[in-house]
Amino acid sequence: MNILQELLKWLKNHSLKWKTLTTTILLILLVMMFILIFLYNDSNRALLDQGKIILQNEAEKSRVDADYKLNSVEDLGFRMIQDEQFGSFLSRYSAEENFSQNPNTDFQITMVAEIRGRIAENSSIGSVEVFLEHDHFIISKEHYIHKEKVEKVLPKYQWLKKQNQLCLIIPFNIFLEKNDKSGWLKVNIDPQTIFHITNDQPEGNRIRVLDNKDSLLYENMPDAAAPSKLPKSCSESIIDQNLIVCTEKLSNGWKVLNFVSTKQYELKFINVLRRLLPIMFAILLLGSLFTYLISLWLVNPIVKLSKHIKAQNRLELPQKASVYSNDEVGDLAKSYNQLVEDMDELFTKKQLEEKGRHEAEISAFQSQIQPHFLYNTLAIIRWSAKKRDTPQVLKLVTDLSRYYRLVLAKGKNFASLKDELDLVYYYLEIQKVRFSDQLEAEIVIDPEIESENYYVLHRILQPLVENSLEHGIFPQGKGKIYVKVNQDETYLYLSVIDDGIGASPEIVSEINQGSFEPREESGFSLVCIIQTLKSYYQDQVKVTFESIQGEGTIIEIRLKKRIIKR
Repeated sequence: MNILQELLKWLKNHSLKWKTLTTTILLILLVMMFILIFLYNDSNRALLDQGKIILQNEAEKSRVDADYKLNSVEDLGFRMIQDEQFGSFLSRYSAEENFSQNPNTDFQITMVAEIRGRIAENSSIGSVEVFLEHDHFIISKEHYIHKEKVEKVLPKYQWLKKQNQLCLIIPFNIFLEKNDKSGWLKVNIDPQTIFHITNDQPEGNRIRVLDNKDSLLYENMPDAAAPSKLPKSCSESIIDQNLIVCTEKLSNGWKVLNFVSTKQYELKFINVLRRLLPIMFAILLLGSLFTYLISLWLVNPIVKLSKHIKAQNRLELPQKASVYSNDEVGDLAKSYNQLVEDMDELFTKKQLEEKGRHEAEISAFQSQIQPHFLYNTLAIIRWSAKKRDTPQVLKLVTDLSRYYRLVLAKGKNFASLKDELDLVYYYLEIQKVRFSDQLEAEIVIDPEIESENYYVLHRILQPLVENSLEHGIFPQGKGKIYVKVNQDETYLYLSVIDDGIGASPEIVSEINQGSFEPREESGFSLVCIIQTLKSYYQDQVKVTFESIQGEGTIIEIRLKKRIIKR
């Protein structure tokens, strides 16, 4: 579960392409897993069916072979007791006459070779035993044994299980004419020679033989390997306890159960996986190609639309999406492009309205020529004329004329930075005459700045200088003012610095946060110039106001060079 959660978290933070690719591959792997399991189970079922058929065929062959061998054993036993030579021996034995030799010697001379010849006729027979009234003869291919003690068993025709052998009992009368004495023939056979596994049967095949009473006669497996339960009927092959079982019935009524472990017909999963690995690899390649086609037809157009919408959310100018298709994505792109056209039209209309409003604000701001400055300057000229200070009168008239020529600026809303600095210079020169030794002023400009190549809003510096004089320096009687212009790679910095009385922290905070409301003592020019700059330059300008009461004030305008350079 943790792996699945991590995968879902990873997909959530990635693009639609990765989501599509990962989902497709996971779906393909899931389908291949189901196909692999289905093929594995189906192959196992087919192999089990094949094993069932093989076991049935081999069980039928074994049944025919076992019937033939059992019948041949019974036939050999009957032929043996009906043999003329054996009958002659029984006559001598039953007559109770004195043998010229004892019965053991007589049997050994007359019958052992004959019986060994019959044993040689049938490879299933291990030995033959003859039981008479007082004698027990045991004959095999290699040995002959005579015993005088006879087993007391019921002399009837039957098959018996003796240890690891099967025994056929055939009774006969010792006295051919009297029934008061009898004997029997016992034929011992090795069950493995009758119930055996043929070469065609699978490895691990096992056999269990039951008689007519379902008693166990023979099985060719150790007890540890034998199943706990096996069917005793002659039904069709069944699968039970991981075994394939087939039951065949012999002509004598015996049941032969053939069974083999299902593991002999089970495929190893790793082998199936190795065989299907090339097919799985080919399916993955096809799935990747399919995912790529989906990306071309569906994901890429959606990604393009997403990029355009994100650009719009970043306040960038929206652009039409280059998506051309006749499906639902194409319809979505057409609707978006129509929306972009409508937005372009509204944006153009808004720009025109903003431009008109800005021009009106700038014109209103620049038209604020304070009459008292002109009156004060004319008063100084008149006073200098009375003193007959001709050089000073001439300088004042020249500075005043040049000042107003720059103020009027031929009705333009923009002026070069050089003209703006000249305007400040003439303004300060007039004020230094007016206030004599009370005012010191200095204009410092970076020598690498080509001031004539930068154009700014007209009269953005002079009102700031006037504000510093009126509300910073003059209230304390005297002071010094600096006008500095410097730059870095991106910005141009215009600063007005004074060592006047400064402003309170409340006013500084309100001005920097944009919540400042003009007060009579704060000066209308400062508020007006800040609002005008932000209204026109938007996020391309930053105005910083720093002031400490009793120490002075710094006003800095930061402008991006690329928008003011000509």
